[in-house]
Amino acid sequence: MDIKQRITLTCRELAKTKGFHALTMDELAAASGVSKRTVYRYFRSKEEIIEWTLETFMQETAAFIDLLLTTNIEPAEMLGALL
Repeated sequence: MDIKQRITLTCRELAKTKGFHALTMDELAAASGVSKRTVYRYFRSKEEIIEWTLETFMQETAAFIDLLLTTNIEPAEMLGALL
């Protein structure tokens, strides 16, 4: 996993517990195992990190939904997989 992916996944995990608003760059850097300077090398601002995190989450979700739709499973199982 590259550094940008690690920062993104860490942002997602921290946002689950704290929300995006309460997330700080210092916490994100520490939890990602990188310096704050490294975070800013990949992202210009907290807003950019949030946008990238949400965009990657939506892309992953869309890909997963596409996969579910191409499989032959029952609707109840599909719903369970989505949740």
